[in-house]
Amino acid sequence: YVVILETPTMTEMVIQNSDSDLLNFCPNNLLTYYVTRNYLAKCDNPVPICYGLGSLEETPDLDRYKKGMGYEMKPIKQRIYFRRGVRIFLRPFILYIGDFINKHIVKGRSYKLDKGCAILRRYLEQR
Repeated sequence: YVVILETPTMTEMVIQNSDSDLLNFCPNNLLTYYVTRNYLAKCDNPVPICYGLGSLEETPDLDRYKKGMGYEMKPIKQRIYFRRGVRIFLRPFILYIGDFINKHIVKGRSYKLDKGCAILRRYLEQR
């Protein structure tokens, strides 16, 4: 299934899920193609379709998939905010420690550490 958010200026595929047992058959590719084709065909004046915000991490395989489906990568401004009391602790050294632990101790097996480092990296880049 896919959940779509339609506004007067944009349409976004918010959630897209398929049965895990069927993923070898690439159902998401078919679903994306079908939804996009039908949306563009039914609308007299279609608005841009957003296929989700970019990930916090680099996702070259996902980017290649989206481009292969005919989508163009266009930047959307995203900002990350933290409470003032937390911001004073968010320094590059903390990111260095998190990356070190992720690479050498948990060896990339911690989803929370991956996301935490990605959020901190994006936050530090935007400053």
